[in-house]
Amino acid sequence: MIRQLCNERNKKLSMALPISLGKKACGQSVARDLAQLPQLLIAGAAGQGKTVFLHSFICSLIKNKSPNEVRFVLMDSRHVEFNVYARLPHLYIPIVHTAKDGVQALTMIDTEMERRHKMFADAKCREISAWNETNDKVKLPYIVVVIDELSDFVIHAQRRFLALSSRIAALGRTAGIHLAMATSLPAQNIIHASLKANFPARLAFKVSCQVDSQAILDADGAELLNGFGDALFRDNTSELIRLQVPYIDDKDIERTRITND
Repeated sequence: MIRQLCNERNKKLSMALPISLGKKACGQSVARDLAQLPQLLIAGAAGQGKTVFLHSFICSLIKNKSPNEVRFVLMDSRHVEFNVYARLPHLYIPIVHTAKDGVQALTMIDTEMERRHKMFADAKCREISAWNETNDKVKLPYIVVVIDELSDFVIHAQRRFLALSSRIAALGRTAGIHLAMATSLPAQNIIHASLKANFPARLAFKVSCQVDSQAILDADGAELLNGFGDALFRDNTSELIRLQVPYIDDKDIERTRITND
């Protein structure tokens, strides 16, 4: 058991952006490197665990990485879910609440992505890890964009928001820019085919019907889940992994935030 725990810890330490996805029924932990996924789409019915997972997702990164290593762009249309992180030193910009500000934030990220690509080209580097290994003075942090309830942003700024999201999802990995988007409305007008194509990693919570499961996973099964954090995960393989996502309460989130202020 001790050897297993040490191996899991060493594996996480070797990851650029380690995230804990949860545990399988056998008790085995499931962790992934967001830098290798490289984008994550999360969907499911309301109240099934999406926002709780986003909190554990954010906290797992800030516990393992300093503000010099990772920065966040947090988007929360409901104005309440991410307020606890308002003073977090890992924030790249203040928390975004409106579609208009969301478009401006994505435009800023797109500009930063282009700047980094030009820097890498001039230095003959292929990606952010190579740049950081060869540049001791100018280290670039990874940027993780987390969007809670994608549909609220898309409905109010559909064409521009989706265009920027798709572009960043397609080109952001080498620049160290990654997206994690959650929605309770996995409809075609929200999750366009062009957007979904750039999200090989999907996490599906319980949904109401097979159609929604197909929209998220390209497979049935999410409609049969138990709810309350029961989820199906797939990355760039065809394998579906059933797991229970981590639960983190408000006190744990607050403790994590305070230790990183």
